[in-house]
Amino acid sequence: MFFTHIYLQKNIDNSFSKKSLKRDFITLVLLQYPKTYKWVRQMETSKILIIEDSKTFNNIIANLLSQYNYNLTQVYNLKDAKTIMQENIFDFILLDLNLPDGYGEELLNEVKAFTNAKIIVMTGDESTHHRDEYFQLGIIDYFIKTTPVQIISSNIHELIQTIKNASNSNILTVDDSSFIRNLLKGVLTEKGYNVYTASGASEALELLQQKSFHLILLDLIMPGVDGISFLEKLKEDTRFSQIPVIVISGDTSRNNYSRVLKNGASDFIRKPFIIEEVLLKCDIHIKSLLQSKKIIESEKEMIKQKSISKLLGNIAHHWRQPLTAISTHASSVLVEREMQIETEENFNKRIEDIIEYTQLLSHTIDDFQLLFSSLELQDKIQTEFFIKELFYPFEEYIKNNNINVDIKYNIESFSTYKDRLKQILTLMIKNIEEHCPNNKHIFLSINHQKDFLIIKLKDSGGGIPKEILKKVFEPYFTTKHQSFSKGIGLYLVYQIIHEDFNGLINLHNDVFIDKAQEYKGVEVTISIPYKNNEN
Repeated sequence: MFFTHIYLQKNIDNSFSKKSLKRDFITLVLLQYPKTYKWVRQMETSKILIIEDSKTFNNIIANLLSQYNYNLTQVYNLKDAKTIMQENIFDFILLDLNLPDGYGEELLNEVKAFTNAKIIVMTGDESTHHRDEYFQLGIIDYFIKTTPVQIISSNIHELIQTIKNASNSNILTVDDSSFIRNLLKGVLTEKGYNVYTASGASEALELLQQKSFHLILLDLIMPGVDGISFLEKLKEDTRFSQIPVIVISGDTSRNNYSRVLKNGASDFIRKPFIIEEVLLKCDIHIKSLLQSKKIIESEKEMIKQKSISKLLGNIAHHWRQPLTAISTHASSVLVEREMQIETEENFNKRIEDIIEYTQLLSHTIDDFQLLFSSLELQDKIQTEFFIKELFYPFEEYIKNNNINVDIKYNIESFSTYKDRLKQILTLMIKNIEEHCPNNKHIFLSINHQKDFLIIKLKDSGGGIPKEILKKVFEPYFTTKHQSFSKGIGLYLVYQIIHEDFNGLINLHNDVFIDKAQEYKGVEVTISIPYKNNEN
């Protein structure tokens, strides 16, 4: 509240109107809750101030933009614009740089002194002489008045939509020149993007571990790891390979240009660059990436809907028998009681069967929930603590059955979807507990090998017949074999490992010797793409 008091006092001292004071106070309060503020601003209709001395052009632009339901205000000179800007907050200003009481760079600076709105310049000057200067002063774009006015209004609308969506896009600028980094950050931030900067490859890799990026602007000539080597690393890493990269370099040799594109760069911009070119290409590549992601998500959703349909049929298939059995047992209890032929032994046996069938139904629900639980952010996991948490629910089972647990790992920590991975391994261990009564061993290893996290889980429960082993991941396959769950768990595990982790899972029988005795069991191997950049 102390800062609020100072802010209000400042406005009073500047003799701002009560309306302006109330507006600024509400804005200040909302800014203390960024998510709420962002949501409120997105829900609002954009407010646009048109400052154009030609009444004809002003009216035509206003009329064409009105079809997009913008809140429009029109003025024809700088003096009236200043008055309006004191009383209102605008999102965008369409500014003619040649007014009766203002011109060019001086006019632009005067307008910026009165507002934080994003400024779009409209000019009749077709020369490119001052364009970079205007961009560096903070405009987000400009339009030439000789362009058909319908095209101008359409492009302004598209630009506004791009800026509204830009707040969800992160750009990483990698350049050893602080001047270039600051210049690019300034113009791209003005466009609405979230911009992060790095002076070299190592700093850039740290940021890539922390944030999700939609575009990388990369210099080629940097100390330490050069741009091309860094680009090759990015494209080899599945976590970053899909991020578009625009190379910005003063090395314009044809050989270098083709080498950059062949190594996975999406585009090339020559230094010294034109700011407008950078902005346009950033817009294009981010828009293309988002559209591609939208298409992929749409396809995934279609696949998921088909999977849901199959799984619903699968659930019905798995539930039909236990539901019928429960109904039969309950009816038998009632009939025997009515006929007075019920025995305590029969009654207890039927109740035990009903409880077993209801547990089976419960397991099926748990398995099904695994597929539909939301995918959380990746966590950095301490391997030792993760394993302790994993085995905690099975301590009684391990103790009572004298299970020998052998744990090995060569990685102290790793990052992945912790809860999802824990659910999968818990389901696998639960299979061993429930369906391998003769099991005396559990082996678990978590190792980092090349570009993969390899997790192996093995038991000594007797193994699975070869003809069954080939079918265990099929959605409609079920068996009461001791080494396999009665539910649909393994099918869901297979789906999750493939779709969420982009990994592989396989099972095979394994024979080993412990204390001069031979054991046979099943070994499950999960391979997840992973590069250890933690250290």
